Amino acid sequence: MSRPPFRVLYIGGMGRSGSTVLQAMLGQLPGVVAAGELRYLWQRGPIDNVLCSCGEHFGACPFWVEVGDGAFGGWHELDAPAVVALQATIDRHRYLPQIVGPARRTDVAARLEQYMALVRRLYSGIASASGSAVIVDSSKDPPHGFILQRTFGESFRVAHLVRDSRGVAYSWTKRVQRPEVTTRASYMEQTGPATMALKWVDYNLLFHVLRALGAPTVLLRYEDLVREPATALERLLTLVGEARPPGPLPGEGGSVEIRPEHTLSGNPLRFRTGSMPLRNDDEWKRRMPDSQRRIVSAITAPLLAAYGYSPRRTTIRRAR
Repeated sequence: MSRPPFRVLYIGGMGRSGSTVLQAMLGQLPGVVAAGELRYLWQRGPIDNVLCSCGEHFGACPFWVEVGDGAFGGWHELDAPAVVALQATIDRHRYLPQIVGPARRTDVAARLEQYMALVRRLYSGIASASGSAVIVDSSKDPPHGFILQRTFGESFRVAHLVRDSRGVAYSWTKRVQRPEVTTRASYMEQTGPATMALKWVDYNLLFHVLRALGAPTVLLRYEDLVREPATALERLLTLVGEARPPGPLPGEGGSVEIRPEHTLSGNPLRFRTGSMPLRNDDEWKRRMPDSQRRIVSAITAPLLAAYGYSPRRTTIRRAR
């Protein structure tokens, strides 16, 4: 398989860890397109026709129309429900041994190759429509990351984004409406603190496995990202083989300019425009019940310590 003329930078980790802010900053760099959570495109694009963050519905967004034309000869030529059904037989935690292992059942291998072919066409369409050398996929989900590594090989990179598990768990208890769904009131998933703590461990450990399997990776902490955004972006530019552009980087000066992009899924922050101060969202320190904090700390303590967080205190040691 020939190497594609673009690179894929995958933002991996647990949701509510600052990926929307990171994506917004990356999307402002020359040669980089922030495409959103592409794992969900098959359902939320051609089937649900949700709002793109540019303000147009998927079917009317010029960018996604061009992507569909280039990748599939038009979205009408793609059997999206069949793709979603195929994805459900591959892009799941339970299939990771089959994706990663050298030996896999014949039927699984055939489904995997079929799905990877569709992914190649989609990402090639995005690269062509945007004219970008780097595609940022902020799906975060580990199985999707493993599939992308198999699909793109040496052109695949990972920004492993972590945030204090207690902040993540607290965020997942909030009720947040999804503005991209316009036909009914739809809310982002809510998850209890103990369940989210277990998922936080699972997701982060799997991205360490992906790194061990050869995926070039930069580990970033959300708290460091908002404090020193230029340092984080410089590390990621090096990771994807791009030179630092002249002038200040997005986020330098303590704020980031949120601009219209073409993303279909993620935090409602995607729909904001204008200057946004960069600050550490530590509301959990004041509002998270002590009982929930203790549960999350106990479950995640080893990884919290490994990432430089104190499992007992709310202070953070600066990464070196």
